[in-house]
Amino acid sequence: MMPISRRSFLIAGILGLAGVLAPGPGVLSSLAAGGQDPVALGIEGQNLLAAGEPQQAMAVLGRALSMVPDDPWLTSLLGRAYLAAGDHVKAGEALHAASSCAPEDEYGKLVRSWLDETQPREETAAQGASIQEAEESAIPEELSEPEAAESAMTPLEREAQKEKAALSDTRTSAMRVVLDPGHGGFDPGAVGPNGLQEKDVVLDVARRTARAIEAEAPGTRVFLTRSDDYYLPLSARTALANRYAADIFISCHANASRTRSAHGVETYHCASRASSREAARVAAMENAALALDEAQKSADRKADWRPVCAVDVESILARWQSAHHWEEGARASVVMQDVLSRNLDMRDRGVHAANFFVLRNARMPAVLLETGFVSNPSEERRLSRPETRDQVAAAVAHGVAALARNGREGAA
Repeated sequence: MMPISRRSFLIAGILGLAGVLAPGPGVLSSLAAGGQDPVALGIEGQNLLAAGEPQQAMAVLGRALSMVPDDPWLTSLLGRAYLAAGDHVKAGEALHAASSCAPEDEYGKLVRSWLDETQPREETAAQGASIQEAEESAIPEELSEPEAAESAMTPLEREAQKEKAALSDTRTSAMRVVLDPGHGGFDPGAVGPNGLQEKDVVLDVARRTARAIEAEAPGTRVFLTRSDDYYLPLSARTALANRYAADIFISCHANASRTRSAHGVETYHCASRASSREAARVAAMENAALALDEAQKSADRKADWRPVCAVDVESILARWQSAHHWEEGARASVVMQDVLSRNLDMRDRGVHAANFFVLRNARMPAVLLETGFVSNPSEERRLSRPETRDQVAAAVAHGVAALARNGREGAA
């Protein structure tokens, strides 16, 4: 069995968590029973996956795909079913096929990257020997330090490094921005009194923001952690931002409160302690999905081979790096809030800090935006309008442009 790196192990946990979070089996069984609704069949297959029945899930998903052969959602679910059944080869084929149908599916890309790194090879001994000889002949006798460092990278890390190098143009100071529309799929986020769902608002705002950033700062590369209505675990969102070596990570949300009159826009950054009770409440609301992470935490503890008394150098370095990025995030949040409050006709609720999981392990400045309250009937109506979403998107784009200017001035 091939060894799995710590990063790959965590990504593997993402796959399991996505299944754990699915609705219980049988929710739409009656709809799927007739075999005429591929969406209902797909949901039934997802439910079977969550129930630990990959073989049955494959059968149901096969029926659905016979009706819509090129559907990326159904194909990616089939890939997850193969993965759960232990067939990494077919899982990789299905996920690659799903990506060709929907190349913007960033979650599928992350999963495939993990599969590419861990997929067992089935060559014969003779084939394995020839491959090894070819690899050895391709490696110079002596590697320079940069070459040695690159050879130690995983394929995913090399890809991200090459992309970043290609975009590192000092004349244009091109930025890499990752926008993270919160929630999605079966997780609606906050829901307003008239039914407006946070997941729909922030996805539309993120899409508009991407276009606004590209229009205001040509050359800027913008990535979305999710591009459609599907659930993405918190850890996968941060992993995508790190994969793309982003210069700024912006998690997009809409707020909610038991006090219906609460309104306005606010910006958060990560800190070990919340700056106020309200900040702690918002962080607890956004971190709610972590209640489903206990199985992964238990697996991490079992997989940790180090003795209790060992000095955890990796954790010490990670904490030091996090502190540095959190400080950068704090500065970025001040800039973003200032721009948002000046460009939006919303109450300025200021900058706050709390321990948001989605920001915690980002290896770049990271902020979380709460652009209005869907729990407030008036702001719910405003957030349902395209013109308001365009205004929010433009304001966020202005904030990104301001951060880019600050970065150039600091470099000068």
